[in-house]
Amino acid sequence: MMGIRLRSVTDLVAALMFAGFGLLGLWLIQDLRIGTAMRMGPGYMPRLLCWILLAFATIVAIRAFVVEGPALERWYVRPLGFILLSVWLFAQTIDRLGLVAAVLITTVVCAAGSTESRKVEVASLAMALAVFAAVVFVRLLGLPMDLWPEFLVR
Repeated sequence: MMGIRLRSVTDLVAALMFAGFGLLGLWLIQDLRIGTAMRMGPGYMPRLLCWILLAFATIVAIRAFVVEGPALERWYVRPLGFILLSVWLFAQTIDRLGLVAAVLITTVVCAAGSTESRKVEVASLAMALAVFAAVVFVRLLGLPMDLWPEFLVR
């Protein structure tokens, strides 16, 4: 009798991660109104994306038992920690310090997660991303975001 054999631990871990994010998203948006395809509510697209993520998780999980894959590699905690910290800092600073400062801070903190980052490259990238974000989100898309902290604008 032939048993089911796991062929790719990496794919199974990825599928579990995708499923976890999809389920977490569905739980977090459960109170948002869905609406219809013609009159989408605030929960329509997030819910659709969560279901797509769950479908993708299912496909990747099946693949883990069908296709031979690489062994699970070592997880590096430092970069993950700095990325999570930078996302949290962005959320904390965007309203208080404005888009430009939030992007600068986020980029610098993310770069600190790597031992290969160079100060000049990080500073150049941070400035380029801040300008890009300001142009795209505020000027082109017209989103109501403050570019600078309120105390500088007065």
